[in-house]
Amino acid sequence: MERRQPLTEVQNECFVRRKVQKTYGKKGKASAALESAKQIFIMPDDIVKKMAEVTIEEDQEPETQPSRAAAVLSQNHKKTGTTQSSDNYVPKAKAAQKPKVKSRVSLRKSSGRVSRLSDTLDKDALSKVDVHQPEHFSPEYDAIYSFAEQYSQHPILSFQAYAEFLASRCDIKKVGEGAFSSVFAVTSKPGANVAQSHHTVNDLKVLNGTTIFKVIPITMPGQEHRDDTTALPKIISEIQTMDMMTTTYGFINYRDVIICAGLWHESFLSAFRTFKTAQSLKADNDDPEEVFGSNQYYALLEMDDAGTEVADIRRPSDFQIFDIFWMTTMHLANGEITREFEHRDLHLSNVCIKPHNPMEDRMDVDEDTASKMIEPPKHLLGMSNIGVTLIDYTFSRATLPADETSRWTRKPINCQEPPKAFPDITKNTDLETRMQSWTYEKCRKMVQTNYAVLEKRNLNRDQKFGRVLQPWDMSWFKTNVCWLGHLLTCLLERAGTGPRTRYVKRSSKLAKEVQDEMRISLTEVKELLTVQRDNVNSLPSSATALLALGVEKGWVKQDDINGFRDKLEES
Repeated sequence: MERRQPLTEVQNECFVRRKVQKTYGKKGKASAALESAKQIFIMPDDIVKKMAEVTIEEDQEPETQPSRAAAVLSQNHKKTGTTQSSDNYVPKAKAAQKPKVKSRVSLRKSSGRVSRLSDTLDKDALSKVDVHQPEHFSPEYDAIYSFAEQYSQHPILSFQAYAEFLASRCDIKKVGEGAFSSVFAVTSKPGANVAQSHHTVNDLKVLNGTTIFKVIPITMPGQEHRDDTTALPKIISEIQTMDMMTTTYGFINYRDVIICAGLWHESFLSAFRTFKTAQSLKADNDDPEEVFGSNQYYALLEMDDAGTEVADIRRPSDFQIFDIFWMTTMHLANGEITREFEHRDLHLSNVCIKPHNPMEDRMDVDEDTASKMIEPPKHLLGMSNIGVTLIDYTFSRATLPADETSRWTRKPINCQEPPKAFPDITKNTDLETRMQSWTYEKCRKMVQTNYAVLEKRNLNRDQKFGRVLQPWDMSWFKTNVCWLGHLLTCLLERAGTGPRTRYVKRSSKLAKEVQDEMRISLTEVKELLTVQRDNVNSLPSSATALLALGVEKGWVKQDDINGFRDKLEES
């Protein structure tokens, strides 16, 4: 992961519409809140300089050429010496498209590039991995090959061959499941056959760290809807969201997507089955060898390792809860301002943590610090050494500039309807599952009610194009606040109320007082955010507004936010 750029404070009026800035802050409606917010909004120094240098480039007129599917089929004919049969459909060449306007400005360090695991391991060997050769084509298959051509750095590969390439150089372990997907951690083996030449610092970080692959089965052309696959437009939306949020602090670093097809390799099957046995409560997906055939396509989303799920913390301390909650709030506020972002599925498994400073192998206040605390700490936020990352944007909503018009025209992406309340909730169901179900229902009713008002007043239209926006296309930042309430309630429930479970071991008298004050403030926030399912009017309008209210109420201090900014500059 590249080193983040130094940050500079700016006023929110200067950059609300900018596309890819890294900022933290709040934007209240009252002038007092706005004045306070000006102290919080920050962005990298290099962005401030680049904002005046943004130019619009035009793509070159593309040449008329056969589709990706036709090209692969043509290669197959050359290798086998066969001619086209009536069973093999060759799509016609696509007409040349009009030039598009590019509006994206890369904010990665100019001295580096995106380091992808496969290229870093051995780019020459990767180029020799077998390309998938389908048995036949239909017109619908063009969508998959066009998807690969546009979003991936590689051709469509044989799943068996690509998995063999990884397994010979890496250890593969399944670590979780997403919506209709399986998540694997891939770590290069010590002494593996890895090409060592021309490695940048970012390459070495990838080689020495863990890479995450999210394997998503693609709904096949002409296939009826099934629960264990995902339609291509939904995958594209998730990739667009991940790619857009990569430059934003607190969001997962997305690298690439690799399209594979065919049967699963034994290395991935073994990892899948080991997880199924060891984590039976978390493993809902069926064995892929039993449900998918040799002509199944997959999207393998490659990204950085975000760390441990918050759901794995059984007894969090007040220091941990304070950091996790307020850092998550700041990340969401940042996403609201820069991308009109809503997560819409922020349960405990979609918030990940790892040591902010990897040199300190801890994610809580250590006992020595707690026992020797004789003066109030200057900064509370960050004392646990936790770094928070939000993951899994399957149901998230963000805003992307529309390239085909002008750079200021924006369009919503990834606006599929979030899950509904669980139908089998009972009094015997655990609290966190009930809370998750209630949050789905609370967000849904809020959106439906507010959308009906806008629809009645004819305010649910895109003013530039006159397009009617559907309920989940629109920005409803209050959904972020609902999920923050869910997160905080679950964390406090896990922490318990007894002093033996609450305090960090060997805490001094002052350390206990500090933890008591943190618990009081967190409980006040929880009471504000814990509302009845049908009543969300009392909630802050957004995570940004909640952050402003937190400073006003003294729940989180301005010095904490400034200190958090300083830590980001060091990361």
